[in-house]
Amino acid sequence: MKFSLKRWWRRLMARRQAQLILASLGPRLGLNLSQCQELLDLHAFFFPEKMARWTERVALYRLAAGLPPGACVVEIGSWVGVGTAYLGCGLRSGSGGRIYAVDTFLGTTLNPQSQVAWQRSVDRLGGSSLPSFLSNIERFGLKNVVTPLAEDSLSAARQWPGTPIDLLFIDGDHVYEAVKQDYQSWKPYVRPGGLLVFHDYDDRHPGVQSVVNEVLATDLAGRETEAVDSLLAIRL
Repeated sequence: MKFSLKRWWRRLMARRQAQLILASLGPRLGLNLSQCQELLDLHAFFFPEKMARWTERVALYRLAAGLPPGACVVEIGSWVGVGTAYLGCGLRSGSGGRIYAVDTFLGTTLNPQSQVAWQRSVDRLGGSSLPSFLSNIERFGLKNVVTPLAEDSLSAARQWPGTPIDLLFIDGDHVYEAVKQDYQSWKPYVRPGGLLVFHDYDDRHPGVQSVVNEVLATDLAGRETEAVDSLLAIRL
């Protein structure tokens, strides 16, 4: 009972903090009352998750909500589905569509220094993050919106049927080689005018930063960009 009460209190504080953030962001977000309510529900449920700032999650929700009818979203790196839930709820609150969540759900990484930590996280989840992912997706009623693709990014790209992608979110393995492979494998499917979104574009993630800086200086030079903390959206 003591633990439950503590958790309830933390959820309440997280919700109040989120309300203050939404109020400070103001009407420039372009979200209606029900969308703001849903964002608060998402934040209250996922408050222990520290893998992204909430402002970045709000940005994902907003970008998904603004996509055209029947939009196709591909997320590279889904883990337990927190970002997926924000994208899915945003998409559903807008004009609808489908999300394809690409992840091995095994904590796969090319970085030997972080392999042990990821393996421990996977072990704590029972050997795969997929059950937690599915539980979180079901919690927000997104089973008809989200399709998990339990494989590595390159394999999924090779089997992609060619459906034009409206929003490509790259948040998988942050090693330079992996980020570059994700970009090169999936970017050709993003439709003209679509969005390419990178997470963790900051000094703490040099692999992501290097790839993004390279593409912005070459084939994506001059493209319109929007940054929210370490989230960078590029309009193609």
